This record gives sequence, C-alpha cells and structure tokens, in this order.
Amino acid sequence: KALLEAVKSYWDWYFSYFEYRMVNQSLVISEEIYRRVKLDFEFGEVAAIDTVQAAITFQNRNADRQGALIDFKRSGLMLSNFLWGENEEPLEIQDNVAPIWDVDFQEPGESLDSLLLFAVNNHPELQKYSLKLEQLSVDQRLAKENLKPRIDVNYNLINAPINYSGEFADINLGNNYKFGLEVEFPLFLRKERAKLKQTQVKIDQTGLESRYAQQQIINEIEGAYFEMINGQQMLGYLETAVENYQRLLEAELFNLSLGESDLFKINFQQDKLLEAQIKLIKQQVSIEKSKLELLWAAGKPYLNFSFPAILIED
Repeated sequence: KALLEAVKSYWDWYFSYFEYRMVNQSLVISEEIYRRVKLDFEFGEVAAIDTVQAAITFQNRNADRQGALIDFKRSGLMLSNFLWGENEEPLEIQDNVAPIWDVDFQEPGESLDSLLLFAVNNHPELQKYSLKLEQLSVDQRLAKENLKPRIDVNYNLINAPINYSGEFADINLGNNYKFGLEVEFPLFLRKERAKLKQTQVKIDQTGLESRYAQQQIINEIEGAYFEMINGQQMLGYLETAVENYQRLLEAELFNLSLGESDLFKINFQQDKLLEAQIKLIKQQVSIEKSKLELLWAAGKPYLNFSFPAILIED
C-alpha cells in the first residue's frame, strides 16, 4: 500500500511539474504579445485599451504561473515523504530536479485473463480467507471429536518393583495389578452441538465473504483495465487536439505580426491550447495510475517501476 501511494505521489509530482511548464510557456507568449502591443501602440497602430487588455492577460498568466509553481513545490514535498537515504535519513527533492517528459505508453506484460487468474489464486486478501477457512476446518473437526464418547484405559501395578531391603524385585505383569476402564459421555451434548453449529456458521460466513471479496477484486481489475485501454485511445485524441490548437495559435500570432488579428482571438486560442495541454498531461497521468492500480488490484507481489529524473536550470 505504501509503494502504491509512493508511485501515485510521483505521478502527481509529474503532472504538477509539466502543468507548471505549460503555464510558463503560456506566460512567455503573453509577455511577447504584451511587448508587441505596446510597440504597436507607440507607433499608433492600436488603441490604448489594447495595451490594457494585453497587460491583464499577462498579469493573469503570472498569477497562474505562481499557482502552478506552488502546486509543484507541494507535490514534491508529498513525494519526499517516501524518500529515505541509506542511513534511514529522510530526503527531500531538490528544486533543480524534475521528471522527464514521457508519453510512450506501455501496457503491462500480462493480459487481462492472466491477471484475473493470478488474482484468484494468489491475491493476499483471498489467501487470508483461505487460511481462515483452514483454521475453521480444524475447529470443526475438533468439535466433531467432542461429540464422541471419551474412553480412558488404566493399568497400574499394585506393588512397587522394590522390596523391603531396597533391592529391585521381579515384576510379574500377570499378578498384582489394577486394570480400569473409564467411559465418559455427555448426556445432552448441548454445548458440543452448539459449538459445531457455530463453527459451521462461521465457515459459511467466511465462504460468502471470500466469494464477495473475489468478485470485488475481479471488478476492480476489469475496471482499471477498461480505464487504462480507453484512456489510451483518448490520449491520442488529446495529442491531436494539442497539435491543432498549436497551429491555430501560431497562425494568429503570425496574423498579429501582419496587423490582421486581434487580442481576443489570440487569447482565446492561447487559453484553448493551455487547456488542451493540461488535459493531455492529466490523461497521461491518469493512464499510468490506472496501470498501477491494475497491477495492485491483481495482488502482484511487488510493483517494480523506475522513473528517471533530470537536473534543471531553474
């Protein structure tokens, strides 16, 4: 469970970093637009109100950048909760460390059927119920034994094998012995029958809980697999949308340089591009989390993931 939360924290850190990068790129574009509009105003090509609109957009982008930076710092601290050094000292992600952009999705090596089969036979939760059923089976056999009569056979020598002079005497097993037979049987067997019935009820209840847990695990695996596969298809649509919005924004910026565009169109295309970029990153992170939850729901004994990172300038 701790490893699951650690990898989820990594993807939250991954998302917040690239969200910050996208917002920062949008800020750079807004700053360039603001510079151009001021220059056009100085040459008398645009009205003063246009510079105000460009300044507002630039200020909003600055505020968005600060918010994204705060989210990035916070997610880095959350991820640091799972980082420890060789001497068990806590580590903290430095400000110049960032994840590497990676949109190449890879499906798990196991198919859905193999994951379902593995979960049914090896999931820790189901193994717990199996052990409990084995324990109850032992209790049931013991309760059945308590219904049977108890027979004790006794055989004792009457004379000690030492005479009065302190010497050992010969033992004659055919003489001087006491033989006894004790038979014990409860009259009503109420306690024993109740114990047996109680054990059977526990076995039935545990069996129902085990089947319910198994069905719940199967549903979780199928749900995570469905989300992962469909999310992959959605990822392709979002990548295409980002490319198209990028072309539209570049076209509007080119028209602005020719004096044939206005700030409303540019701001609209810029907002749409930023929105599509953030959706793309969020979808990628969602797919990776679904893949992680798929393996965890199947009860895999370990989650072996390695995530590269790089040093950044700022």
